[in-house]
Amino acid sequence: MNIVTAMRQRLSLFLFLGVMALGLIPCAAAEKETAPDQDALEVSIAIPIGSGEGRGLSYSRLQFPVVITNRSEKPVRIFQERFSWGYDALSFEVTDPDGKLWKIEKGISAWTMNGPGYWILPPHEHLVIEVNLSDTKTWKPFPTVKDFPADITMRAVFETSPTKESKRLSVWTGRVVSKTEKYRLYDPR
Repeated sequence: MNIVTAMRQRLSLFLFLGVMALGLIPCAAAEKETAPDQDALEVSIAIPIGSGEGRGLSYSRLQFPVVITNRSEKPVRIFQERFSWGYDALSFEVTDPDGKLWKIEKGISAWTMNGPGYWILPPHEHLVIEVNLSDTKTWKPFPTVKDFPADITMRAVFETSPTKESKRLSVWTGRVVSKTEKYRLYDPR
């Protein structure tokens, strides 16, 4: 091997290592840094406590906001619910007055346009999702209640399973659950 060839090889190796050190070539360490933090999110149901009555809901109008909070110091990507990747991420666990546990989730949807769209939730910011469990075209039916007022417990579950798209786009995956709270359902009349 002549001296020019040896110098070119050393120069190429030096340049390659320099470029890697600057982060211009993706490597395994860089991929780990961009992976979403499993503990970054928090979910809560935003129904305030009424004056002396606790948390109340009208049985005929089961509408309330759910708040997803980014607790981390980095932006977090969350699949949008208008596409199949995020459509069923939010569900609820309800215990009826008889003590039976129900899972309230979205029903099946047909997609005419679909893609892995996502929101970017900046550090310490919130995403508010308006929920209407009375909408039986979107949500599976709420448990039947006959006697009012009726006490139930409910918690929100926000869960996204890993997919090739979530890995490719660095979208958050995992499961977070709100605090289980007691709610009083009131007569719809």
